[in-house]
Amino acid sequence: MPQKLSYLSGMSGDAFIEKNLSYWLRYLRRIPNPYSTFSLIDIEEDKEICEELRNHLKDILLKCRFPEGLLDDIAKYIGYDSITEKIILPNLPTILNFRRGYFGEALIGEILVQLFNYIIPIQKIQYAIIANQSLPRTDIIAIKKDKDEISDIYFVESKLRTTNDTSTAVDALKQLKADSSKEIPDMMYFILARLWEKNDPLYFPFKKYMLNPKDTSNIENFVIGLVYDVDNWSETTLSNLDEEIKNNSTTNVIVKLIKINNLASIIDDVFKRLGIEDVIENE
Repeated sequence: MPQKLSYLSGMSGDAFIEKNLSYWLRYLRRIPNPYSTFSLIDIEEDKEICEELRNHLKDILLKCRFPEGLLDDIAKYIGYDSITEKIILPNLPTILNFRRGYFGEALIGEILVQLFNYIIPIQKIQYAIIANQSLPRTDIIAIKKDKDEISDIYFVESKLRTTNDTSTAVDALKQLKADSSKEIPDMMYFILARLWEKNDPLYFPFKKYMLNPKDTSNIENFVIGLVYDVDNWSETTLSNLDEEIKNNSTTNVIVKLIKINNLASIIDDVFKRLGIEDVIENE
């Protein structure tokens, strides 16, 4: 059985996350930036990942998949020992591609929240009905708020690779552009509806932004989150993106490039800590 979850055993979730991600990772805007068409933030390991951090990454995955407080409430009825077998394991991915994509999306989301102070109004992964389900449209929408106004909004597409793949940034940008082509993108309406259901105070500023007849492009950014194993990273990935943007005139693009040593083994280890040891190879 995996160890108890830190947030299920009384630790302060937010403080614990902030301490660990900032301890493990450091970020820096690349200056000079050799690419003229997008901003580039490098995020790299500042220290070697430790046991505490590995357990904490486990909790990040759970926080992304399950609504806050749900596992605590269920545990009151069936106990902590049963919750892994009956609730957690059936709802986490077992197919390799889904597992790694889920890890990348969860990690990028927490980096935006803890290192860059963004708010993620709705965790899209929580709305997957089955474990190995790929949900359509933009992975993450993250915002900053100033009083009752949305002051900054990120449309985020995440890509995680443990092999050499130089097409990911271009693929992510094409997905973001396709998703935003409607006057009211599908993900925007999805988030607004979920905020309404939750009676969330973010509903009103989000509705005001979404239905604003004025041009809001000054606060909007396409964000490409790349999570790569250090040994399989190639700058050609960014050169390809630079050419794509030059040829198709896209503005306000930010790349957050996360490079991690031994990424595949870290992902496997974190899922084992959740009780998932078997993996179904991609077909």
